Amino acid sequence: MAGSKNSSRWIFYLLYLSLSASGIYYFHFSPASQIGARSLNALTSTSAPFAYPDHPNVIIRRVYTGFSVPDSILSCIVTIFLAGPAGFSEHIRIQQINFLLNLGPLALVFSIESIRAKRWSLAVLYQSLGGAIIVPLYFVAHTYIFSQSDATRPNPTRWASTILPTVAVAYILPTAILFYPFANIEYTMLATAVWQFSPVLINLVWVLLTRLAPAHTGESRSTGHILRQAHKVMGSLASLSHLTTLFACFSPSYPDITLSSVFWSGQTPKVSFSEAMNFIFQVDYLIVFACSTLWCLQIRDRARRERNKAGRVTMDLLVLGASVVFLGPGATVSWAVCACEAGIDESLEKGLPLWTEKLMSDTSTVK
Repeated sequence: MAGSKNSSRWIFYLLYLSLSASGIYYFHFSPASQIGARSLNALTSTSAPFAYPDHPNVIIRRVYTGFSVPDSILSCIVTIFLAGPAGFSEHIRIQQINFLLNLGPLALVFSIESIRAKRWSLAVLYQSLGGAIIVPLYFVAHTYIFSQSDATRPNPTRWASTILPTVAVAYILPTAILFYPFANIEYTMLATAVWQFSPVLINLVWVLLTRLAPAHTGESRSTGHILRQAHKVMGSLASLSHLTTLFACFSPSYPDITLSSVFWSGQTPKVSFSEAMNFIFQVDYLIVFACSTLWCLQIRDRARRERNKAGRVTMDLLVLGASVVFLGPGATVSWAVCACEAGIDESLEKGLPLWTEKLMSDTSTVK
């Protein structure tokens, strides 16, 4: 049994590492990345006004914090993101909105994990190296850490009760502002720069709200119940975004928005800067959510092995794949975690990742 578990774990290690290696290639060595690198090198090599590559009338803002190093980094990131928030291309805009809203459920999972005994967070690395590289490595670390017998402890209810408002304030609100159609593109660039801190702000805001929350907050409900409600809200928002994106792709009212332009436009050496960055975002989307889907499969596979039940891996993969296609990858993460925490599927009850299993113990002690 132990050998079977270890074999399964190493299979997932290999898959995650392969996805991370793919991210490194596409982010740093692909034709699309080289197009981006040439423009960004031109931006950082001069202090003269720099026009957005595809829109010469748009001058990239260079000052955000007043410090040269972070301002240089933010100028590059804003240039990479700008086509979506600024609405230069509708298919790029909808791709980014869908991507970031489907990241919401994952941001929730990452935040919960970061508050555990290990207190590790990938927010800074995610922003500096890219999700397609870091998220697979996160799940490698997650798989290893939570295979240990003393991996974690349950969240006190007071922490759980503030997680949904935290994600709403620190992630959903900045994302909404990011895509608000400002009349002045300077405000759009500022909103884009501010959003880059959102993944880091989640943990900071969570600590603040938890300290400010009354001591009795949420004590009448179990931790698992509170967190399930948070997952359901985030999953519903992600699914709504995914379904809206699919509608736009198939609707004749939006001829420029297609499945290929949103999910996989391909790359050629002569595409525009914004299309090259759109392709990088598409790679980011596909790798991040391939990892999250593998993680959901991993939950079920581990549960089955813990209960000494055979088979159904293929069926689980089909169900998860259908969910990703029709409900969206973010919603798939949410329902998978909810199913674990609630014990909806009997095969999951004793084989959950330790952090989920302990959340089902109805802990209500405020610490």
